[in-house]
Amino acid sequence: MSYWAYLASGRFDQGAAFIDFMWGFLPEHRKFAKRFYDAPGAAVPGVMALDGKPMGGWGQYSLSPTMGAWVAQAFYLHWRYTMDREFLTERAYPYCSEIAQCLQALLKPGADGKLKLPLSTSPEIHNNSLKAWLTPNSNNG
Repeated sequence: MSYWAYLASGRFDQGAAFIDFMWGFLPEHRKFAKRFYDAPGAAVPGVMALDGKPMGGWGQYSLSPTMGAWVAQAFYLHWRYTMDREFLTERAYPYCSEIAQCLQALLKPGADGKLKLPLSTSPEIHNNSLKAWLTPNSNNG
């Protein structure tokens, strides 16, 4: 999110540096989705090395499959502010689609019919204890 100020200021070339950085990791993030989650598409590790590979660390943050959704939102917002059709077709849509494929494979229908992650955690509560792992997801806790 610290990169998103470029959107309101119209500094799209500067903001593209983050987009380009993450786009370059797409092949590595496909491997991570397959190896760690056994899922198609791509997953962004919350803690990664300069080559895009996962580094591990605090599980609630470093291994959450939702990290990719935040990065995909950055691609979406870049397109939405620029309305660059070429960027949409060549970068934003393909990137968001890869992240969505992984998340879709992980989501399971709940009793209410809504899709949910079967295991969720919130790094903001319960001080990294076992109570931070919530079922079915952290926004229901």
